[in-house]
Amino acid sequence: MQKVYAVILLAGLGLFSDVDAQEKQALEHFERGALFHLNGSNEKAIKEFKKSLLYNKKNPNTHFYLALVYEVKSKIGKAITHMLKAEKYFEAEGRTYWQERSRKRIDEYYFIYGLNKEDFEK
Repeated sequence: MQKVYAVILLAGLGLFSDVDAQEKQALEHFERGALFHLNGSNEKAIKEFKKSLLYNKKNPNTHFYLALVYEVKSKIGKAITHMLKAEKYFEAEGRTYWQERSRKRIDEYYFIYGLNKEDFEK
């Protein structure tokens, strides 16, 4: 019986290791993306943020910064899409301040670019 528990425990540890490794990869790509963005290399930033999302598609920080990069690149539809995801995931994490900041940015996009909210939030 102890052998069975040991196997289950080790298998469980392996699963958590994969999760930790995925989170680590997501963070590394996010950090590279942020550095590229700060240095004005926005195409490289987009690639790194997208790689980060491959490892953690629900990271609100990555969606938030990716939206900012798309805004700089005048790709407002993509900016709104990612800012909406950021808002949703910030809410899920209980990060009210950032959820509200995301919503404010989204509303600014609609106002500045004369876009219809219903076209994006169905």
